[in-house]
Amino acid sequence: MTALLAAVAALLIFCVFRRREDAEVPIDRPPEAGAVAAILRRENYAAQNHLAALSVMKPGWLRRFALRLSFWATAQLVKRFFRVGYLGDLGTINFARWVMVPGTGDLLFLSNYGGSWESYLEDFITKAHSGLTGIWSNTVGFPKASYLFMDGATDGDRFKRWARRQQISNRVLVHGLSRHHDREYPYQRCDPAGPRRRPDRGRGAKLAVVVRPPR
Repeated sequence: MTALLAAVAALLIFCVFRRREDAEVPIDRPPEAGAVAAILRRENYAAQNHLAALSVMKPGWLRRFALRLSFWATAQLVKRFFRVGYLGDLGTINFARWVMVPGTGDLLFLSNYGGSWESYLEDFITKAHSGLTGIWSNTVGFPKASYLFMDGATDGDRFKRWARRQQISNRVLVHGLSRHHDREYPYQRCDPAGPRRRPDRGRGAKLAVVVRPPR
């Protein structure tokens, strides 16, 4: 009886979630030219680029639950199925981290990557769109998704405009990688609670993929 009630409740929650997904209208406007210009001035200066993005979560506990589910699913894929140093077929991502900022409705994303911003997003769109959609479809304005993990980031042009609107400019980026970092440091580790050596004290949900040099 308990299992039956749980199944019925899960089905009702799924139906509510899908109804809300179908009713959503993505925000589709170009990013502010001044903000993009400030970001572009800091790109392509070194062997790797840095991306910082701040998005606003959609309201309600259902979206926060969906975000945690996506974090868990992504972490399981990285740990159990992906090659060491890769996210699926992607080997140019040195670091990627999503953090729910404690006490806010904000989702922070930080990443270091090799190559240009355009190639970075194209790789995500063609090779890792399901994971991105599962996480970022829980934020305001993201391209319309289906069943949490489908569509969304596959709408490439709209996704790129959305991504630029989320970006914030950092004044400092410190790294110690050479221009051959993709060959020298291809090792990564996924930890849904973040790097163990520098634990976070906040209570927000987290997902991190961290560079680990060979031993």
